[in-house]
Amino acid sequence: MVLSFWCTDDKRQEIDVWVDDDGRDNKLQPNHRANALVDAGRFKNMEFNDIGKRHRVTKNQQLKESQGANYFVGDVCLVVKGGKPYPNLDVYGDNPIKFIRDINPPSRRMISQYGEDLAKNLIDPEQTVNFQSLIHQTDQLRRSSYDLDAIISRNDKHRQRIIMIDVLKDRNVVWDYRRYGLLTTETPITPSFAHLLCMWMPLCEADLTFSRSDPVRFIEYLLR
Repeated sequence: MVLSFWCTDDKRQEIDVWVDDDGRDNKLQPNHRANALVDAGRFKNMEFNDIGKRHRVTKNQQLKESQGANYFVGDVCLVVKGGKPYPNLDVYGDNPIKFIRDINPPSRRMISQYGEDLAKNLIDPEQTVNFQSLIHQTDQLRRSSYDLDAIISRNDKHRQRIIMIDVLKDRNVVWDYRRYGLLTTETPITPSFAHLLCMWMPLCEADLTFSRSDPVRFIEYLLR
């Protein structure tokens, strides 16, 4: 698939991404660094508070709306063409989990275009569209003033997306909470992965001492 990434030239570039399609079935652990890069690529600015115009949102944003920020598990390969800028691996700072979970207030432009509630849901990495609700609202539109069948038959994607704005903004579409998963509980935790989680998770002083002495046992303790 092709996703958007902030690159070393301070611009967003589209880059081919290769992943293990069977990774979730094989219970691979989340790739938090890759997920943070993908989540940053949703935004058109480096304040990370504006996804841009609705009919031009990135594939990253579409993934967020369907599954939250739980983008990838296991190894992720980015294919960068020769002479092109590389993804900016520092865009999320030193803590990818904190970057994903820290939600910036939406920009004034987004609030003006979408309204405050919808703008917040579009930005929030843990808010997903309930597509059953969306399908229901679209069926209602078929019976309204929109000639959706004609629009779809001529593959007018721009008009389709504008209609989806109306659906999201003016209809009672349900948004579901989908927590960003820190790990796959069915898979044994390696010491290196447990150590990374302990570095990135907010911990009290007592937890910090425990996590440093035995990170695997600490993560297993949190899962009880």
